Amino acid sequence: MTAQRPDDGSRWIWAILAGLAVLLFGMAAPFAIIGSRLGDRAEAARSWPTTEGVIVRSEVTEHEYRDPKDGETRSRLDIDFAYTYEVDGRRHEGHDYDVTGGWDGSDLRRIAAAHPPGAHVRVYYDPSAPARAGLSNEGTIMAPLFVRIGALLGAIGLVFAFFSARSLLRRRSSVRAPYVGRD
Repeated sequence: MTAQRPDDGSRWIWAILAGLAVLLFGMAAPFAIIGSRLGDRAEAARSWPTTEGVIVRSEVTEHEYRDPKDGETRSRLDIDFAYTYEVDGRRHEGHDYDVTGGWDGSDLRRIAAAHPPGAHVRVYYDPSAPARAGLSNEGTIMAPLFVRIGALLGAIGLVFAFFSARSLLRRRSSVRAPYVGRD
């Protein structure tokens, strides 16, 4: 009579850990890619040419909305921001403060106050696509933050992948080893 191996519940642990690793890698990749692209755009914009522009709209509004999760009324700031500028005789209207297209929501009031309608500003524009422009070429905190989140998720994914592989190897080696059951 052949003794049966007891099922200790670890039969699928390697598959669960591998699934979590794949999920984490899948989440890490977009964060890292987006962060890297934002950082690359900000870096490239440091060499973009500039032209003079004029602020046409700069108004911060506060909107109330009902949070669907808890039903509470919350407020959100929005900015209506626009400036005009000219490149090679063609007039453009820009809406982004930063060349990456990002906005620091906590600075909206400060940005609006520092850029009233009629103010003359320096506009950084992409020479290959002059419609892409911004008043700042510093980049936002989002680029390095996204890269760090991607790296963290990838590192956690590596830990899950390691334990998944270890669990699978242990399971396979225990299948090959003869099992001596208790009588």
